Amino acid sequence: GTFQTMTVFILKRVVKIFAYFALLKSAHATLANNDKIIKGMVNVIDSGACSAASVDAIWILSNLAFTDFNCEMLTLHPKLLNSIIKCSIEGDSSMKNEASAALMNLSAIKSSHEQFTNCENFLEALRKLLLNDGESRSRAAGTLRNLAASQNIPTLL
Repeated sequence: GTFQTMTVFILKRVVKIFAYFALLKSAHATLANNDKIIKGMVNVIDSGACSAASVDAIWILSNLAFTDFNCEMLTLHPKLLNSIIKCSIEGDSSMKNEASAALMNLSAIKSSHEQFTNCENFLEALRKLLLNDGESRSRAAGTLRNLAASQNIPTLL
């Protein structure tokens, strides 16, 4: 795809520019509602071309999930949760840390909980994050707390 032909230098800079836009609350709706941007961030994460770009892409998605509407839209994206879950299992420590924040933010609304149960390795990811020290552990615990608040989760597992 397109991302494979880009140099790592350009990829890092492009994702960093989107990260600056993601800092602006007024840009959140525009970014989150643009399927090409979301798909692009997921492609960056999945490409494995550059760990720093992947961490920034996860941070962007996590930051966009602060409103209920955006959170719901993001969790409905076909590959997004699986990509973040994979990073929380296989990524380096900074990637796991950012992935744990994204999982906590994406699990904040009850309407997203069923999407988590549709992800093959989400319990394994949370288990591994809980074994880490620091913020990853507390964020994984926050994700479990969010999911436990759902009345439907026990029946969905």
